[in-house]
Amino acid sequence: MPLPQTLLGKLKTRQVVPFVGAGVSMAVKDKANGNALFPSWGQLLGAAEQKLRDDGKTEPADFVRALLEDRDYLGAAKWAEDGLKGQLPALIREQVGRARRNVQEDSLDLARLIWELGSSLIITTNYDRVLEWACPHQEDCKRLINRSGYELTDLQRGGSTSETVWHLHGHVEDADSIVLTPESYARLYATAKGGSEWQAALDTLRHIMVAKSLLFIGYGMGDIQIIEQLQQTGAIFGGAPGPHYILATNEVARRIRAKGLPVEPITYETHGEPLLALLREMIKATGLDDSRPNVSSSPPISPVPPIGGQGVFSTLPRQKDIRKGPIKILFLASNPTGTGHLALDIESRDIEAKLRSAQYRNIELISKWAVRPDDLLDYFNHHHASIVHFSGHGSSSDEIILEDLNGNAKPVSKRALTNLFQVFNSDGNIRVVVLNACYSRPQAEAITQHVDCAIGMNKAISDEAARLFAASFYRAIGFGKSVQNAFEQGVLALRLEGIPEDLTPELLVREGVNASQIVLVNPLDSQ
Repeated sequence: MPLPQTLLGKLKTRQVVPFVGAGVSMAVKDKANGNALFPSWGQLLGAAEQKLRDDGKTEPADFVRALLEDRDYLGAAKWAEDGLKGQLPALIREQVGRARRNVQEDSLDLARLIWELGSSLIITTNYDRVLEWACPHQEDCKRLINRSGYELTDLQRGGSTSETVWHLHGHVEDADSIVLTPESYARLYATAKGGSEWQAALDTLRHIMVAKSLLFIGYGMGDIQIIEQLQQTGAIFGGAPGPHYILATNEVARRIRAKGLPVEPITYETHGEPLLALLREMIKATGLDDSRPNVSSSPPISPVPPIGGQGVFSTLPRQKDIRKGPIKILFLASNPTGTGHLALDIESRDIEAKLRSAQYRNIELISKWAVRPDDLLDYFNHHHASIVHFSGHGSSSDEIILEDLNGNAKPVSKRALTNLFQVFNSDGNIRVVVLNACYSRPQAEAITQHVDCAIGMNKAISDEAARLFAASFYRAIGFGKSVQNAFEQGVLALRLEGIPEDLTPELLVREGVNASQIVLVNPLDSQ
């Protein structure tokens, strides 16, 4: 069928936002056997059913099976969650948290073509990392979840200025963000009993539905909540929003038209090459293949490779080592099952708030959740951060505590952690490491063999003290202060609040390094 000229015109002017469903992730193949790397929603809940049977929970397993046969995925998810009693997030990580190294490379072509449609923002209901893997500038690709209030505000004000994936229904690395059961759907979508817990996210979604045209790809339109939002915005604004489109097979298009859904189907024959060909045709028809979007990383908030190496500035005591360009902070969080609850999301939010209020905003905070040991290799390869921040638990045995595949505690030894920075900081890119965890001073001291500055805790530290220290430290960094001064401000913040843990954080430095001469934010880069 001919492509709608209205759609082509909106693509040319960057007024189309792709909305990606499970079909895009299911197109990704396992390079070991050529099978789909990720499950469908039905297969994911089928794995939950099998887990229930393996645990001898026959009754809830039978209910899950019956509801799946009726295609009542929400009901099946409810029984699965109740029966597994807290094990559902670990099952999702096992099924969806696949590693990039397992991917058959050409099976990412569909996701790559979606980026070539020209939008710097992609919305998805998928939990996985596929769109990030396919992003043209992976190291700068931003991920949003529904707690990302500041970034959601930016979307409403003027759109995304960097390549951004908004995981509307949560991400595999943040179990609390997952939308799967009726209760979790109610956190996002307003219900008869009350409003949305994530009201900023819901308002932003509605704003985009009004201001832009959505293009659904790999989406079967079976999610009634999305349809209801489209219908409500259309009714409120007298049918003016959109128009919205969906790339669909002929069979799906017939169902959409028969139900009168508020999207215009653009058809292709079958999944696979016909869909890829349709996307290439759209890109060519709009000239986007000749003028790729020049999307840069977000100007506010990003650490950068250091200038010089060990000892370069020790001979110039009055000259400050000031970073050139934006800097990146890699925030790594882990709170495994069975460990004390930490409000790590609040810590991340507080840090982000202080950075945004700082004088110089050329800093990017990259947050990673539910970190596992192998994730460290992925993140250090993808992100060239000047500051690495770990937030979570430490042990008196000189370990930091990450997660295993099941979400349980996975200790990482001081030796392994030190080797990590030895391998990844041979070029001196990482300047500061902050271990915001109990008993982490020995690890910080060992890390200074390979990093200029490291901050660790010499004993247990309370959640409140850890958050306040970190937020105050990064605020000072954002005001162009030295690492030494920023550390002192973090300690001072504890004293001002009367929190008797001001002697718990310690700043360790590499031999020959003066922390008062290291300034990570260059004021000239913020002008």
